[in-house]
Amino acid sequence: FLAARRDRLALVAIVHHPLGDERGLSAAQRACLYASERAALGAAQRILTTSAFTARRLAGFGISRARIAVVEP
Repeated sequence: FLAARRDRLALVAIVHHPLGDERGLSAAQRACLYASERAALGAAQRILTTSAFTARRLAGFGISRARIAVVEP
């Protein structure tokens, strides 16, 4: 959905932490959430995170650090 609109919209994502990092998930659920989040974040022009830790986690997903900004609450 987002990827199809990325050329005409300025998409900005706000991420507290990756959904796959939640406790109690099965390996399959975790993998599905990580894949979904990578795809969605790949369509965003900018990504705001609430901590430097989360910014590092997202960079580990292969997202360019230049697209990530940390805005602490």
